[in-house]
Amino acid sequence: LVGLQWVYDLIYKPRVTTFLREAEARGIATLGGLDMLIEQAMLQFKAWTGLTPPPGVMQQAARDHV
Repeated sequence: LVGLQWVYDLIYKPRVTTFLREAEARGIATLGGLDMLIEQAMLQFKAWTGLTPPPGVMQQAARDHV
């Protein structure tokens, strides 16, 4: 983890993995898999329907479910 500015873990459950926790403890910015899952869902919804989902809807639904 030396020299890294960001780490990304594709796992979305648990939201904070051991890998992310250790990176954060070293001052490295982290991003978890749930954020990627949400972004993919928003892009897929728009591709399938032509509509942009209302802000926060996909995020809240994903966080409520996971």
